[in-house]
Amino acid sequence: MKSLENQYNFLGYWLPNILYLYDKSICLCICILNDQGNIIYTNSGMKNLLGIGSNGNIASDILINPSFQKLLSIQQNEERIFQGILTIKNNQKNISQSIYASCFRKNNEILIHGEYDINEYTYMNQKMISMNRDMNNFQRELIKEKTLLENTLNELKQTQNQLIQSEKMASLGRMVAGFAHEINTPIGVAITASSSMYDTQENIFKMLNQEEVEEDTLVQELKDLREASLLILKNLRRAGELVKSFKRTSINQSSDIVSLFSMYDIINDVIVSLNSIFKKTEIKIDFKCPLTLHIYSFPGAISQIITNLIMNSFYYGFKNGTLPGMITINVRKESQIIYIEFKDTGLGMDEKTQAKIFEPFFTTGRDIGGTGLGLFICYNITKNQLKGDISCHSSKGQGAIFNIQFPVERIDTL
Repeated sequence: MKSLENQYNFLGYWLPNILYLYDKSICLCICILNDQGNIIYTNSGMKNLLGIGSNGNIASDILINPSFQKLLSIQQNEERIFQGILTIKNNQKNISQSIYASCFRKNNEILIHGEYDINEYTYMNQKMISMNRDMNNFQRELIKEKTLLENTLNELKQTQNQLIQSEKMASLGRMVAGFAHEINTPIGVAITASSSMYDTQENIFKMLNQEEVEEDTLVQELKDLREASLLILKNLRRAGELVKSFKRTSINQSSDIVSLFSMYDIINDVIVSLNSIFKKTEIKIDFKCPLTLHIYSFPGAISQIITNLIMNSFYYGFKNGTLPGMITINVRKESQIIYIEFKDTGLGMDEKTQAKIFEPFFTTGRDIGGTGLGLFICYNITKNQLKGDISCHSSKGQGAIFNIQFPVERIDTL
């Protein structure tokens, strides 16, 4: 008993120093919690382990296994309630660490005492620093790669937009060529009739200067003169209609302004502009649309869609116009929705091709100069500009059907 009493006296003499060493130790981890889960004391070792600078943290945030609630549920008082591996969370580094620890409960407080190897801690800390440095380097590289990818994506978008504009200009070029070819016929006929009319007039003047003129001959010359005049008038009117149609189509395709227009005129103008391409083939185009259907929308967008669909059928459905067949275009309205059904009797396509036809740069006709942008432009215009929808149904050898629908704010039936 004397020896035990001497030990207590000895420890009592050194107790302040021992408490100081416990408080500053980084090998020993000491923590006291109240029954509300608040940390009311941590020594330096536990602070380093938890990554905290002061008391007041919530135990449920840092105790993983066993949890604070599990420790609290153990009812022994003034006894060890746990001994083993304790897993805790360092909130600053967002990592979990395990130490060998003992937990004691006294009244409404829980004491946690644990220890770890300082060499291992130093090693892990250095490793963590190295990992953080590597992570920072990796993040910098990711930022560089992200910036590079963003720049590349922007360049690709610009290139895509340029290609789309090029495709639109190519479509406009085909339209101009078509109109030029179409207008050449009535102008040529009018010129020929004018030449014949001039010769007839010369003959009539000669007859009138003669002393005698046969009535039948004069009457025939006058009939020829009248027929030539009618032929000139008819063909010049036809040329005028073509010029108006060309003017309408060219303005529409180069403008993105909402305006009131006739659905029949817009689509018919496209068909007329492409007539020179189809007149030498055995492909017929059947077009049905109410003559009185006028809508407020984007005329150029609709003109572009119809042009691209017709040329897509020409190149791919009818093998560059070498196969006979039929293209059918039906337009109808229901309430404030416009429906366009575009159908051809061409070669059709398999499921794999059908699944990709609206993707940019996808084409099965790279060998004939296909860019893969025609149907993508149709999809892009329908979805983004018209706020509508476009779908395709096709099978090999059974042609293709494109269904387009889009809303309009106003529909007039003039």
